[in-house]
Amino acid sequence: MANQAKPAGAHVNVTLRGDQNAPKSTFPCPLCGAGLELRESRVRKPYSVCNSCGIQIFFRGKTAISKLKELGSAVKSPAGSVFGANTATSAFARLEQLRAQRKQLEQKRPLIFADRDLENAISAVEKEIAEAQITLAQLASERPR
Repeated sequence: MANQAKPAGAHVNVTLRGDQNAPKSTFPCPLCGAGLELRESRVRKPYSVCNSCGIQIFFRGKTAISKLKELGSAVKSPAGSVFGANTATSAFARLEQLRAQRKQLEQKRPLIFADRDLENAISAVEKEIAEAQITLAQLASERPR
């Protein structure tokens, strides 16, 4: 098949360069709900990486960049409650993730001899679970009913 020229409106080199409306805070991962920060690649293209589940999201083209700009406007506006529910959703997703990690660690417990490192890891995850529960409770008490 012969090479075809790209249409004039293909805007593949759109970046966030110099754009003050780019989101500066986090937004939820589409897989696990953890908060993602917007990063910029070497060629000034926006992307995000979720350390919780390993997904990478690359924003390309005019449509994706304009959606990011809208997201940035929602964050800065006083009525930007877009992130209110997402924060609670992210906190709940983190809580579920921690519970799953605790269960996986508990399944590794030996039958006879205790593994001190494993027990310390389980205790650390349980502490994180307690902190996540406190965060979720605080989010719930801040919301108008």
